[in-house]
Amino acid sequence: PSASTGCYWLSSASEDAKKVWRDVQPYQRNELPSYGYHLGADYNLGSGSDDKGKLIYPAEDGVVISVEENYPGWGNIVFVRHDTSFGVYTTMYAHVDWVKGMPPSGEVSKNRAIAKVGNGNDLYPYHLHFEVREGTSTVVGTGYTSSQWGEAAIGPQNQINPNQFIAEH
Repeated sequence: PSASTGCYWLSSASEDAKKVWRDVQPYQRNELPSYGYHLGADYNLGSGSDDKGKLIYPAEDGVVISVEENYPGWGNIVFVRHDTSFGVYTTMYAHVDWVKGMPPSGEVSKNRAIAKVGNGNDLYPYHLHFEVREGTSTVVGTGYTSSQWGEAAIGPQNQINPNQFIAEH
C-alpha cells in the first residue's frame, strides 16, 4: 500500500481481514463530505466491531502527557509524547477503554498495552482513531477539518499523516 492510503485497500471480506489491521478511514480522505477531511487514521481489525477490546500499544516508548475520560464524541483518549532523534512527536489514541479499568500514566513502553479498542459514543463500530502530531499538542480537536491541504501540510493540532510517518520512521 502507499504511505498516503495505508492499507485501506484491504476489504473486510479479505482472507486476512481478521488478522491485519487496516485503515478504514485514512488521513484526509473525504469519506464523509458533511464532516470534511479526516485528521487521523481509523484502524480496524476484521469488520464492524470485531476488534472490540483488542489491546493497543504505543507506537514507540514515551510518556503519557494527557488523558481525557469520557470526552464528548471521543470517549477516552490517551496522548503519549515521544522524544526521538528526528524530533518530538505526540501520538493520540481515541475511542479507547482502559486496561484493568485504569488510564495509563507515566512512562510507557511499546511492548506494553496502554488501552483497549473501545467506542466512545456507540454511533459507529469499534475502532482506534490514531493521530501523530508534531510537537506536544494535546488539544483534542474535532477529528475533521473543512478544508484539505497538501500532503506536507499540518492539521490544526499539528497532525501529520500517521501512515506516512510510520512508513518513514
